[in-house]
Parts: sequence; structure tokens; C-alpha cells
Amino acid sequence: MNSSLSGRKPRVIDVLFLIRGLDRGGSERQITMLARGLMNDGLRVTLATLYSGGAFAECLAEAGIPLISLAKTSRWNLWAPFVRYCKLLRRVRPRVVYSFLPVSNVLTTPTRIVAPGTRVVWGIRASAVDYAHYGAFASFVNRVESALSWVPNCSIANSVQGKRDAVTRGFNPERVMVVANGIDCDAFKFEPVGRAKLRGKWAIAPDTFVVGMVARFDPMKGHEDFLDAIPIVRDARVRARFVCIGPDTAGRRAAMVNRSRDLNIADLVLFPDMEGSMSSVFSALDVVVSASRFGEGFSNSIAEALACERVCIATDIGDARQIVADAGWIVPGYDPPALAKAMLSAFDIGEAQRLNRGRMGRQRVLDLFSVELCCRTTAKVLGVR
Repeated sequence: MNSSLSGRKPRVIDVLFLIRGLDRGGSERQITMLARGLMNDGLRVTLATLYSGGAFAECLAEAGIPLISLAKTSRWNLWAPFVRYCKLLRRVRPRVVYSFLPVSNVLTTPTRIVAPGTRVVWGIRASAVDYAHYGAFASFVNRVESALSWVPNCSIANSVQGKRDAVTRGFNPERVMVVANGIDCDAFKFEPVGRAKLRGKWAIAPDTFVVGMVARFDPMKGHEDFLDAIPIVRDARVRARFVCIGPDTAGRRAAMVNRSRDLNIADLVLFPDMEGSMSSVFSALDVVVSASRFGEGFSNSIAEALACERVCIATDIGDARQIVADAGWIVPGYDPPALAKAMLSAFDIGEAQRLNRGRMGRQRVLDLFSVELCCRTTAKVLGVR
């Protein structure tokens, strides 16, 4: 449960994390992982959210991490959360405030006035977002964030492309550090039992070649291109099934179901609800596709799929090329034929080669994108280690 802002004596903490909410998503998973990792390393952490609740709230509460809601009630409701944030600063006196995403970043603007000596660090989690898809508020906040880029002591981008985009928007390149996301390879690993169970629920035979997208239904994710590639694969007479699974945060799932009908591929594509662990979902697939059109920084779904020993096909957006390397295929964005060609290549190499590439991918995540490395590097940039 979320704590209130009153009735407690002032205390000093090392890191105050700030994020919009804790619903299921890549940024939310990362901030949860960091908060737990830094706490396990002996640091005193607290996590504040603009909106209460969310899929990761219970996980943090079970770890003993204080959760505080700033009780934002609507998109344009900014003043009340701003006042609550200032009160929170005075009460917890953090050494560092580390915020994620534009609205939270902008909210930290008064930090060093309200809490002198507190270090401010912004989290940059995307690159080259096309705000035409997200309305006036998102575009406005992006412009405000860019104008206030002098505010933080430094910023942490989770991708090289994210840093480049920030610099283009006016951030000082010497004050933007790149720290890749961390993947919990104990939680994300191949699960043969989970694979068999989900395939049974989906009525997919054990030996069927299955390609899937594990992503929220959002304009940036490119579900249209994934679906448009499927008729090409079908016409090559490959025995395959396709899966689109993820939260429907933008209300676009129904449109994608209708698109599959219009393309006459509804019998080949499943849109199941989330069931079982994320590792089971990835494990149930033979190939995981990231068809993103824009906006990606470090794609968690790609790295998590690699940790589960899955072959990946990803569009060349954000740092996908650096993440996947030789463990899959990189194709241009907005290019269904290129996606289809990569799917056919993944089918043609056979199961043994896919398994070999999958093992290579997991080792790459263990070597370069571990939770331990991410937490250690983050703590150093934050200045708490």
C-alpha cells in the first residue's frame, strides 16, 4: 500500500525514485529492479509515484521499500502533485532524486531549491518519439523537458540512441550518461513446462513454428507491420502460427484484431490474454519480434527474450542492433517484407540453429545486461557509491 505524506518524522534517505506509476511496462520493471537492487546493497530508498497502485506495487511493498503516492488525479492535474512532492522532499531529505520519464522529470525542477544539496538525475527511457501519436499534453511535456534540460545534475539514458536524441533536443552531452537496462536472468529464463502449458492453452502443437510480439498495443510498437508481414510468410507455405500479446494501454488491440481479419489471417494469429510468467510467454514462442517504428531506447522485451534463449527479429530502432548482435536479425522499420524475410530465414535455419542462437543471446545478456552491472553502474552515476 502507498504511504501518506503526513504523520512521520523527517528522515534522510539515499535515493528517492519518482515515476508516473507502477503498471506493467519496461520503465516500471526497471525502476522496481533498481530500487530493490540498491536497497539490497544497503542503501535507503523510497519510491514515489504520481498515480497509486500498479502491477509492481506489491513486489516493492514485499521488499520493504516505502511507496508514496503523490495522488495525481488527471493528466492536467499538476499543481497538487507538485505541492505534495515539495512536502515529500522536506520530509525524506534525499541525497539523490532519480526520476523516470518526462512528466516526472519536469516535476523535479524545484528540488535543489526546496532541498538544497540534493542531487537531481533524470531518466531518459526513449529515443526520437513521434509525439503526433500521443496528443497535445505529451508533446507539451516533451518541449518543457527539453527547455529545462539544464535542471538535473546529470541524466541517465538507457541507450546510446536515447542520449543522441536528448543531445539533439538540447541536453548537454557531457551530462548525459548511458547505462543499459538490467535483466534479471534468474526470472527470465527458458521454461519448458511453461512453454508446453501455454501452447496447450493456445491450441498450438508442440512442433509448430511460432512467431510472436510481446509488447503493449501502442502506435510505436508496429503491430501493423508485423501483421502485414504474415501473408507473405503464409504464401511461402510455411507452417506457422503468430501471437500478439501484451497490455492494451492505448486501446488498440481491437483494431489489430480487425486488421488480421481484413488481411485474411485471423486463423493464423492469436491475441491471448497474459497468463503465466513472462518467461513462459517468451518460452512459448520460437521467434520474438520487435517491430517498433520509433521511440525505443533499450527494448526490455528484446533483452528478456534473449535471456529466455529465444531468437529475435528487431527493427533497427533505438539500441536494438547492439542488444541483438548475432543472436537474431535486424531489419528496417516500417518494412513488412523485410520482417517476413527475416521470419522465413529464422524458419529455414531449423530448430538446432535457433537453439544455438538462443544460447548465444542469453550469454550476451548475462555478460552485458545483468542486474548487478546495471545497479552498480547506476549507483556510481547517482553518486551514492
